[in-house]
Amino acid sequence: MKNNLKNKNVLVYGLGKSGISAYELLKNKKANVHTFDDIRYPNKALTCDLKTLDFAVVSPGIPPTAQLYQKLIKNNVKIISEIELAHMFLKGKIIAITGTNGKTTTVSLLGEIYKKATKHKKVFVCGNIGIPLTKIVNKTTKKSVIILEISSFQLERIENFHAHTASILNLAPDHLDRYSNFEEYIFAKQKIFNNQSMMDYAILNYNDKNSKKFINEIPSKVRFFSIKNEENNKNFKGVFCKDNKIFFKDKSSEFLMSTSKIKLLGKKNLENILCAVLIAYLENLDVKKIAFAVENFAPLPNRLEIVKIENNITYINDSKATNIASAVADLNAIMGKKIALFGGSDKGEDFSVLAKNLPKSVEKAIIYGKTAKKIEKAFKNFGINNFVKFKSFDEAVNHSIKLAKTYKQKVSVILAPACASFDEFTSYEERGKAFKKLVILKDVNEQGKIGK
Repeated sequence: MKNNLKNKNVLVYGLGKSGISAYELLKNKKANVHTFDDIRYPNKALTCDLKTLDFAVVSPGIPPTAQLYQKLIKNNVKIISEIELAHMFLKGKIIAITGTNGKTTTVSLLGEIYKKATKHKKVFVCGNIGIPLTKIVNKTTKKSVIILEISSFQLERIENFHAHTASILNLAPDHLDRYSNFEEYIFAKQKIFNNQSMMDYAILNYNDKNSKKFINEIPSKVRFFSIKNEENNKNFKGVFCKDNKIFFKDKSSEFLMSTSKIKLLGKKNLENILCAVLIAYLENLDVKKIAFAVENFAPLPNRLEIVKIENNITYINDSKATNIASAVADLNAIMGKKIALFGGSDKGEDFSVLAKNLPKSVEKAIIYGKTAKKIEKAFKNFGINNFVKFKSFDEAVNHSIKLAKTYKQKVSVILAPACASFDEFTSYEERGKAFKKLVILKDVNEQGKIGK
């Protein structure tokens, strides 16, 4: 497929943010563009003959099992992602980051590091973080740096996409409602290293056992980050932690910065920081400016976000914890006694993993939504009885507020759902906003509804 798209017949399937952006880029390149979205526009018919299509750009949220997706395959229509379309015209250096958890935080932090450490480069932070890659294509130059958050869904249909530096932060079971097994999910993530060479870098988490399964298949230079002391590890090249300090190690160890002033909480966020610091260091950015950016970077909304501290109660919004691994890691990052809220829509995960790894510091679990029965069953199978169940999100949050007020000692109320949000909300962001609204408005009446 050549980069000249003039008069090419193209279908854009899915008209969310990335679909609309892809449509606009294709029109800009003089392609004949057809659109279809059976969710947003269920009554609009497909206006093209599939056999006449040169290719189709399918939005990441559309599963391969969808009816039209299957028809495209049967008609031998080339299917690409919006990421692949953008790459056809993109200029500059691409730094791409994926992983089960921590993508947005790492990409945002790396963006801040670049902004504080460079003055003359055009830096774009985009992708799964909210700004489609196709949106910034025409603004890029050879001197641009594109810091890209990329999901497994977006990676499924890449072909020539090439990241100069690519990282997988971590790998844990997720999206098993889309993938037939964990290995299939890993294979999608692994594609981020496709098309790399020994001129490029692959960044991996040294402490993540799943990431080590395919090291020998990576065609680029592999570097690691580790929260452990790797000073005497002859097989380690990258950044590591020792005595609350971050070091870079190749043939010898070099001190980079202290972790004492970091605002982000927990092991998971420390791994995110290490990844961003390693990439910035390999890009030859000033170490002092890297440290300054890291120390001044605050938690993002919906990610261990402190909503309110009232007397002895701390309310924390971690709505982005949409899988079990993330929820458990974040609960372990918070010290002291906790009241934790779990529930939402199902992603196909095994909630016995949540039960098995539930921190002992969780004094009360409050479960709700479509997954409540599955979580309840898993908890009971592991002898966990310190939970209460509600049908709705509002009821669950309001009960957590009332319960927390009965504590005389310090306690944290944490929304760490371990589930997607699509039973009651359109996104984890909407769920987080609902939590914050319920927490900030103090007047909860006897029925558990918010007082006006």
